[in-house]
Amino acid sequence: MTTTITEIAVYTVPPEKAAAFAEARRAVHALLPSFDGFRSIRSLQSVASESTFADVCEWESRTAAEEANRRAMDTPEFRTFFELGTGMITFDHYRTAQETTKGVS
Repeated sequence: MTTTITEIAVYTVPPEKAAAFAEARRAVHALLPSFDGFRSIRSLQSVASESTFADVCEWESRTAAEEANRRAMDTPEFRTFFELGTGMITFDHYRTAQETTKGVS
């Protein structure tokens, strides 16, 4: 069984920066496939608080995720993306403890 690592970041973006943030997010999404070990990303916006976002990123390994984070700090598109967010609520790497999916017939 292959173990992937799920990176979850939850953060806020001020409403006045929403348009610039959306553009920066598109740039980051375009770059991520070039990172070693990248599998997928899903960006979410809270329905209760439109200024709260979550990114759920899948990596082949913890090493790949950590190396990607180091590389991102040296990439202008990522720096712009990070600067537009004002509040990191949580950031961590997770492995699957249990998973249930609905069967498809």
